[in-house]
Amino acid sequence: MTPEELKRQYGDLLQHCDRSFDPDFDSMIEFGHLTWNPWIGADWTSSKRRILVVGESHYASKPDAGNAQEKIDEWKTDPDSTREVVYEACIGNQYYLRFFGNLHRALLGKDVHGAARVALWRHLAFCNFIQRPMKNPHERPDPNEFFCGWRHFMELLRRLRPDAVLFVGVSAAKHFDAAAKALGVEHRVQFDAYRNGAFPCTFSATYDGMTTDMAAIRHASQFFSWEVWRDYLREKLPEGMAFLRDAVSDAGS
Repeated sequence: MTPEELKRQYGDLLQHCDRSFDPDFDSMIEFGHLTWNPWIGADWTSSKRRILVVGESHYASKPDAGNAQEKIDEWKTDPDSTREVVYEACIGNQYYLRFFGNLHRALLGKDVHGAARVALWRHLAFCNFIQRPMKNPHERPDPNEFFCGWRHFMELLRRLRPDAVLFVGVSAAKHFDAAAKALGVEHRVQFDAYRNGAFPCTFSATYDGMTTDMAAIRHASQFFSWEVWRDYLREKLPEGMAFLRDAVSDAGS
């Protein structure tokens, strides 16, 4: 959508989303390296800790196959789909998505609303790793999509240069070591003990003289124990989690 169309349909989305990276994203979209513009919170670039949250993909939830395909076609042609979902579910409160509710609790120890939730998303960046919409929540990306996805994701890291990355879902992380070796990226990977249905891990990539720390936790859908992952993140990404708690607290949470 153009800024004018976004303003008409989503009101103050532009007030909360930084579009200064859009020329970089446009280039990636042109070459097929990106389908959807990431959400970049309005305060993200100036934040003391730039945290990028990574989901898996967009999933059509329509029960009818024809309606699901209609939604998929809509996503494929709208590069602002990710931004619109974040705005609708997290700032505009137009509907509830379990993924984001659980994510808020894992990050902050509770769900937040109003000004506090707006502050949180003004300080976060968000994208999906798989840049192809899924027909329903049961469809899974091909393993090769995760492996090949790392080439394009490393390009995104070079453009955004986040301090920390949180993967909500461990599938991409399972392919990181092999992909990083294939790409010649200096890296480390450490898988941790099994908990709440997943083997989480911490890992890092060094590129252009910068090292970005990353962590992967269970996907925040069904059977997600936010207390388990809150404690894990506070241990593995302590500076980032403390920064987000302070940002929300300053907003009056």
